[in-house]
Amino acid sequence: MTSHNRSILWFQDIDLFETCQVDKMFVINMICVSPKEAGQGLASKMMDWSENMAKKSEITIMTNETTGIASSKIMEKSKFTNVKQYLYDDYKDKNGEYPFANMKPHLGCTIWKKTLDLSTN
Repeated sequence: MTSHNRSILWFQDIDLFETCQVDKMFVINMICVSPKEAGQGLASKMMDWSENMAKKSEITIMTNETTGIASSKIMEKSKFTNVKQYLYDDYKDKNGEYPFANMKPHLGCTIWKKTLDLSTN
C-alpha cells in the first residue's frame, strides 16, 4: 500500500487526480487472505489499517483495482465507490482476439475510490 503521485498512476481513460482534484492518493495494490484464514475479518482489519494510514498521511483519496469477486466484495464492504469496470468479455487484444473471455465468475477489472474525511478518526 503506497501513496502515488500523478506521474506514475493512471488508468486508460480515468484521471482520478483530475476528477478528485488531488496531487496524491493512497493506492491499495493488492489485498488477499489465505483460504485457511478466510472468514476471520482479516481483510476488514487490513482495510481499516490502510484507511488509518492514509488519514495519518493526510491523504483524502484511496483507490484500488480489483479483478475478482472476493476483492470487489471487500471494496464494497469498505464503502469504496465503483468508478468504472472494464469487462473481460469486452477486451480485445491487438490480434482481435478475446484472451479474457469466459472468466466467470470473475467479470472484469474494476476501478474503485474512496474519499476520506480527515476530520474524523
